[in-house]
Amino acid sequence: MTERKNRFVVLAHRNYPGKQDHLDILLEHFFLPDEENPLTKFEAKNESEVSTAEYKGNIRICYLCYEGPMSRNRGDVKRVDSGEWQINERGEIVFCGANIKGKYILTLRRIE
Repeated sequence: MTERKNRFVVLAHRNYPGKQDHLDILLEHFFLPDEENPLTKFEAKNESEVSTAEYKGNIRICYLCYEGPMSRNRGDVKRVDSGEWQINERGEIVFCGANIKGKYILTLRRIE
């Protein structure tokens, strides 16, 4: 079985009024590809908690390369890491970035 590699980026999201600073983890084509919003967004509290990130929906591809102020007074983002990710034969997500490397298991939970 050929493993498909996709891009990822981790953004430090700061100065968002009413929210703690956090990391946005953006995975290209994590769920079914969506032409308008092909990036799946997860939010982690900090770098030590990347593996417990919470699903936040799908967003536009432009954020894969974006750094700077966010529209509508939502703070600003700065790239922390980027690279490629893939799912291996055991269903683990394997990151290959400058800082984040290795296997992770994302546990999805329903938020009501």
